[in-house]
Amino acid sequence: MKHVRRQIAFVLELLTIFIAPVAIIYFGLIPFESRLWVLGLYLAVIVYLATRNHVTLRKLGMRTDNLRRCFMPYAIFTALTVAGVIVVATFLGKGTSGWNENTHLLFLFLPLSFAQEFIYRGYLMYELRQFLTSALAVVIVNAVLFAWLHVVFPVSPFIILLSFAAGIGYAAMYYKFPNLFLAAFSHGVLNFFVVILYAFI
Repeated sequence: MKHVRRQIAFVLELLTIFIAPVAIIYFGLIPFESRLWVLGLYLAVIVYLATRNHVTLRKLGMRTDNLRRCFMPYAIFTALTVAGVIVVATFLGKGTSGWNENTHLLFLFLPLSFAQEFIYRGYLMYELRQFLTSALAVVIVNAVLFAWLHVVFPVSPFIILLSFAAGIGYAAMYYKFPNLFLAAFSHGVLNFFVVILYAFI
């Protein structure tokens, strides 16, 4: 009975933390401009839940002991994802943006990437692994929820599919190489190239 209650609590957690806030922004109940505040609230709630449930920083992927082992796989993965963004931007006929004229975007890449990785890879994957026995199921559910986060941006369904593909890649990488620092840095580099190539605009 306790296990069933825990499962129900987890499903409610998914609905209230990972699905409902995105739906509220998507349907215009909260302005799109408030998305950073919502992400900040996400982060605060996740930190509270992790603390309440005694989830250690190590379990959340904040590790330095595996940096050497994980560095090269993340470097290769980052290079491949950036190459993929360049191919997609070229296919869509996108140019480059004046990112250097908008420096606040540059300074948001790593903090936002770290926040997203902490929430989706660090905490969410830890929670999913408590309830799903299949690695494939953990990766797919994580990627679906990560892609769902991106529906608030004014992008095409094609780009949402690319977000899902990136979610699959990051979730699979993190599952095999659980290092939140490298995942966040990789995500930040990818976001930087996405913005300067206008790939999501």
